[in-house]
Amino acid sequence: MVRSFVPMRRAALAPALLLALTCPAHAQETSPAPRDLLAREFGTSGLTADMNSDELFGAVQARLGAYGAASASPALSLANLVLPSHVTVPISEDGRWVVKLGAAEILGTAADHGARLSDSASTTSLAQIQYRPWAGTLIGVGATYESNVVHAGGGARITMTGAGVRFDLLQRLGDHAGLALKASWLDGTTGFNLPAIGLSYRASDPRLYAQAGLIGNFSARDMGWIPQGWSLRPAAHLVIQHSTQAQTINSYHQSVPREVSDYAMAMLTARLQREVRASYHLAPFIEAGGEFRLRDRLGGAASDPALAYLRAGATMRAGRWGFFDAYLAHHDSLDGRMRANVVEMLASFTF
Repeated sequence: MVRSFVPMRRAALAPALLLALTCPAHAQETSPAPRDLLAREFGTSGLTADMNSDELFGAVQARLGAYGAASASPALSLANLVLPSHVTVPISEDGRWVVKLGAAEILGTAADHGARLSDSASTTSLAQIQYRPWAGTLIGVGATYESNVVHAGGGARITMTGAGVRFDLLQRLGDHAGLALKASWLDGTTGFNLPAIGLSYRASDPRLYAQAGLIGNFSARDMGWIPQGWSLRPAAHLVIQHSTQAQTINSYHQSVPREVSDYAMAMLTARLQREVRASYHLAPFIEAGGEFRLRDRLGGAASDPALAYLRAGATMRAGRWGFFDAYLAHHDSLDGRMRANVVEMLASFTF
């Protein structure tokens, strides 16, 4: 009996040993791919789209330029077309290390009381290494480059080019909120040229820009009054910009004084968005809120008023690889002092 029992016990242990050896491999095979992990942690909550959007950055640059040239009683009309695109490539199997490449083209026009102030074109680029130390946190550090050309009235041409560094942070705050923070320092140079009278100069113009967004995400499962199949995304944004154009000498051998620009604004909005999980199906949304100036030292005659804000558009998932956002946003002081329209078409991909 003993001789027959031992082989039988060994035979019974063999399938269990085989199962134990194959379980780790099976678990590894079913673990989420890095791109799926990033999408689940930051994409569905709206953090990735907020980080990759350049709407607020473009709006601030256009606004600061327009107020610098506007009259003391302005009736500004601004229009921006913002075209950002981003590619994220995980470079480690666990999704902890990521390379991000981005670029954006921003085209703008500005008018005051119907008279054209300027036409502008800006190009920005970004190369970052990003690190995910633990679930719900993504930190990025990299280099950025920017080139701006503004054609103003009277044939004046203003250029600004520069390179710098940018820091990004995406942070989940529980199941229903997250933080998107980006801050950049640019070592820029501004050039001015008015060929009609032979006036020109160049000056150092470093700039600090910071943007923080606190974004919530709630559905009918969380709040019964939210319509079924829709999500509510309240958001609060803070934007700060500081730049200092150094004193210089122009082509007439005259001194151009040092100019400091400080600007800060807060934005409060709420978005109602259709929940669509299927790929290549539009998820429409509408968003409303307001903008409030916190600091305004722009060097011009006019100050920045509070603005009502309305945005409508749609987002669409592109398989497991990325998403597209397209929308029209309207900023309005409601008293005729400032109106601005922004069209943004954003593309983000993860490979």
